[in-house]
Amino acid sequence: MSGVAWAASVDGVVKGYIKETKVITLEDGKSFTVPPDVAIPPEVSVGAIDFNR
Repeated sequence: MSGVAWAASVDGVVKGYIKETKVITLEDGKSFTVPPDVAIPPEVSVGAIDFNR
């Protein structure tokens, strides 16, 4: 079995986080969907700065 790994760093302030869909939205309007098998670190919360995705 093979897979693909992808990672990026994003700096910003978290404006919103929808736990059910794992969508993180930044104050600049960018949003990111985190795959279901990836844990969201506790430091990623509304108002958080400098999260890595």
